[in-house]
Amino acid sequence: MTAIELVSERSTKAPLDPKKAIEMQKATYKAGVMIRVSGPNAIISPSLIITEEETNKILNALEAGLESIC
Repeated sequence: MTAIELVSERSTKAPLDPKKAIEMQKATYKAGVMIRVSGPNAIISPSLIITEEETNKILNALEAGLESIC
């Protein structure tokens, strides 16, 4: 399990609005990957054994999710 802290401003590290985090969660799910959101954190829990193809699917879905809120 890992988490990504989402910020609205890199320089100040201001947390991302939780509503935006939910938007990202929905877009990531639409792209085929389920993540959990806790406040400004995106939580990813892949299986312990994961292929390169599955890793790429997760990364592509996260990219789609992030692009949806930028």
